[in-house]
Amino acid sequence: MQWLSLSRVFTIRTVESKTGLSQHTIRAWERRYGALQPTRTPTNRRIYGEDDVEKLTLLRAAVQAGHGISQVAPLTIEQLRALLSREGGLPHALPAAGDAEVGQALLSGCQRAAADYDSDGLSSVLTRGAALLGLSALVDLVIVPFMRGVGDKWEQGDLSISQEHLASQVVRGFLDRARTAIDAPPGSPVAVVATPAGEVHELGALIVAVTAAVQGWRVLYLGPDLPIEELVRTARQSHARLVCLSIVVERKERTFDEGIARLRFELGTGVAVVVGGRAAGSHSSAIERSGAKLLEDFGSFRNLLSNLRI
Repeated sequence: MQWLSLSRVFTIRTVESKTGLSQHTIRAWERRYGALQPTRTPTNRRIYGEDDVEKLTLLRAAVQAGHGISQVAPLTIEQLRALLSREGGLPHALPAAGDAEVGQALLSGCQRAAADYDSDGLSSVLTRGAALLGLSALVDLVIVPFMRGVGDKWEQGDLSISQEHLASQVVRGFLDRARTAIDAPPGSPVAVVATPAGEVHELGALIVAVTAAVQGWRVLYLGPDLPIEELVRTARQSHARLVCLSIVVERKERTFDEGIARLRFELGTGVAVVVGGRAAGSHSSAIERSGAKLLEDFGSFRNLLSNLRI
């Protein structure tokens, strides 16, 4: 504790401002990669020193230069400075760019990679974005607008089918790896996530699954095109507290409306049911009548996840 009397100390909020890294990312780099070992106050609050701020600044520069956080986190400040100096990327002080600015830069990188058929480049941008922003902000600021833009550009003829497929497959693989890498805490509530029968587009469901996993839920991801009876069976056997469905393609027949009513009835009031996706709004009346909830945005979904855990 001697350094506390010799240097300035900062709260995590101040460190966030000084480094441009989100609190989620700072904590993730501490827990998963051992990048820092902050001192704690008697009330268990983290406090950081000037060396911590410098190391986080250097780590951010290294990640932005393309290095994986798992490779550079164990390095000392001197080693990080030497690495960045050799590559011409040594910062005197990094600008504390906000998440929105970083997200826009990453979004542009995703768009360029998709246009250039650069699957490795797209995967690298997403991995770097997860390190810089954390998964939640990456979803909100990069993945959702990127995939929405891919769909719009494909419909307008500005992207080819192969470019759209490449982008979708890379993002799908990234989300699936992110989902399976998150360990749910013991005793976590269970969420079942899928798309209903006839719906083969699963990116929206994967985003929902990752969002729930980040919020501390144990997610049973069942993938696309799942019959209602299988959803009911899985939810009952796993004692799920939440079932989430994603629908992208608008349906004119009454099959989905009848299915959501049946799902809601058979699960009973002890299990929440959420429906989202591009086509969910066209079924809003049926969703409301059934007692399920329409997923309008991920902010409200995270609030629902938090409330259901209480």
